[in-house]
Parts: sequence; structure tokens; C-alpha cells
Amino acid sequence: MKYPLLLILLCSSLAAFGQITVTSQSLPDIGDVLEYRTFNYVGTDEEYLTSGSDISWTFDEFVFTGEEQEEYADISGEALQDSFPEANMIVELGFFTGAAVRTDSTIQVLGFDVIEAQQFLGEVRVNRLATPLTLRQTPFNYEDYSEGEFSIPVTFDAELIPGIDSFELPIPGATLDSIRVTTAIYRSEEVDSWGNLNVIGNDYDVLKVKTIDSTATTIEAGLGVFGQTIWFDATEFIGDAASFLGDNTSITTYKFLSADSKESILEFNQEIELDDLGNIVNFSVRGRMSIEVTSSIDDQLGYQAEFTLDPNPVTSGFCINGATLNNSGVVDIKIINHLGRTLFTQLQQPLGSTLNVSDLQPGLYRVLIHDGSQSEVLSFIKQ
Repeated sequence: MKYPLLLILLCSSLAAFGQITVTSQSLPDIGDVLEYRTFNYVGTDEEYLTSGSDISWTFDEFVFTGEEQEEYADISGEALQDSFPEANMIVELGFFTGAAVRTDSTIQVLGFDVIEAQQFLGEVRVNRLATPLTLRQTPFNYEDYSEGEFSIPVTFDAELIPGIDSFELPIPGATLDSIRVTTAIYRSEEVDSWGNLNVIGNDYDVLKVKTIDSTATTIEAGLGVFGQTIWFDATEFIGDAASFLGDNTSITTYKFLSADSKESILEFNQEIELDDLGNIVNFSVRGRMSIEVTSSIDDQLGYQAEFTLDPNPVTSGFCINGATLNNSGVVDIKIINHLGRTLFTQLQQPLGSTLNVSDLQPGLYRVLIHDGSQSEVLSFIKQ
């Protein structure tokens, strides 16, 4: 009976040894600008969702779309320094510019001004958080978890809303004096996996972090009644103007981190857009990859293709038009549903010829097009 127990302990020790820890070397320094290459993911599975211990992930189907930067600027001499003298860094989080403190082990956001509100109102509105928001922390290990939330209220004159004079007030004799927009922001990070990541033939030992960023916007109107201000929910009252002031969103990002790289090796965002009836009208998987990773594999990267699909929406069939890099005039096609499942594969489809999809159910689909040298993913609606 001793040997099975020893074997279990040995296996447990080996598994633990395979895990990595994200160290303080991964924290961006003041003045750092992290560079990424953005992409559309055209793989046919959702392997980035896989979680657990000692996982192997392989990704090699990308269509690169551009580049973006993530800046950690010095706060010295900036307007926010007056409101946050203890801060040493400026970060951006969505529409918000934040004053942050970078220590040996964390980057914590102390407060924000609102970029969009600054342009709209002509002044900076500063909001100090009751509890700092942890943006980056080390060490970071498997099964670590953190979360934080805060609210940012912005109040401005109601007359700044276009067409405000035509609104019918719910209280006779009241005046519409001001609008208050409160954005509640929630962020959580969970290290749900560790293992080996293979990106276009290059291997990395990684932790996978699931990050949820959600915002909820509340719009209130301040009515002047007998010298007092009465606040009420104005979302329906304002109508179409509500979308101009903010919306409710939730974005889940899957990040693959190495022990000491400041940039994520790889990140995925799965985006689903619904119409008013709850039907899927757009589905895509986008993400970004560290420039350092792509610079080492540039010769292996796919090129942005220029195929088109016609007609769209589709009733019975469509054509793929464009030019292939290898001048073959034919492409391989996969049709993928909104769940990422491959429903149909057509090899050596001549460009310009009609592909029959009359058997497909109405809905949104993706088409992965590949000619051996280049790839592209297009979407179509089947009626």
C-alpha cells in the first residue's frame, strides 16, 4: 500500500513543479509602452476556453488586423498629479484615465478622470476610489483570484442633451436641470489554468487568466421642484439619447501569461452581439498577441487576405470572390456556426462559383477561407 501512496505524492509533486508563477518582473515600469498585434481568430474550436492543470493549447490560425499599444505613462507634470500626489503612473481603462501607484509587486488605480466627459463637458471630473483597484499584481499563481468594483458619477447640465426642450417632464411645473450618469465598473481575474502554449510552432510555459470587465450605466435626471432637486431614473425618459451616454457591457478576456513577460503572450476576446429579440447578429473572436512573439515568427504568419462574399444575406448560395496568392483560383472553405462548430467543409472551391448552403438553418455563420498561403474569415446571414 505504500507504493501507490508514494506514486500519488510523486505525481502531485511533478504537477506542482510544472506550474509557473508570474513574477514581479512582469509588472510594467513607469514609462513603458507595451506593443501588441491584433488579430481575428479563424480557428474552428474554442480551445482557449479549456481550463485545468497541465493543459496543452495550440493556436495557429490567425488573421492579423493591426497593432495597438498599452501605455503606463509617468504622471509627473500631468493634471491628475495635483489630485493624486501619491500616484506615480497614468493608465487608461476604457474611457477613463487613471492615476495609479506602481510598487514592487502591484499597480493600483487610485482614481480617474473621464476622457469622454472631459471632451463633452469641457472640464476634468476627478473621482477618487474608496478602495484602490488592483490592475496588476504579483506573484500570481494557479487558482489565485481577485476582484474589485467602483462607481464613477458624472453630473452635467441637462441642456447639453440634444433636443432636451422637447422632453415631456413627469412632474408638472418642474424644470429639468441636470443629468447624472453613473458608471459602475466591475473587474475580476481568476487564474484557471496552467500548462504549455504553442503559438504557430513556438512553445511557452504559461498561466491562463480569465478576466471579466463589466460596466453598468445608470442615467438619472434631476428635476427642479420648489427649489429642490429630485432625482429619478431617466433611461426610458431620455430614450435614444441613453445610448449616447453609456451602455451595459461585459467582456471576457482569456490571457496567457509567462513568468516574466510584461505583455500577455496571447489574449482572446469572444464577442457576441444580440439584437433586441435576443438573436445573435454578430459573433467574432478577436484578440492580440505580443509584438515580441510575432517578431520571432513573422515568416510563419498568415497575410491579410482580400476575399469577398456575395450575396449577403444569403438565401440559397453565395460566391467567394478575390485573388489567391498562389494563383490557383481555388480555396478551401469551412462554414462555422455561432458556437464555433464546423458544419461544412468544401475543398478546392473555385473562386466565383456558387456554393449551395440552402440546407443551413437561418442565422449567422462564419466562413473560413484558405488558399494554402493566406486565410480570412467572413460572416454571412442565412435567411
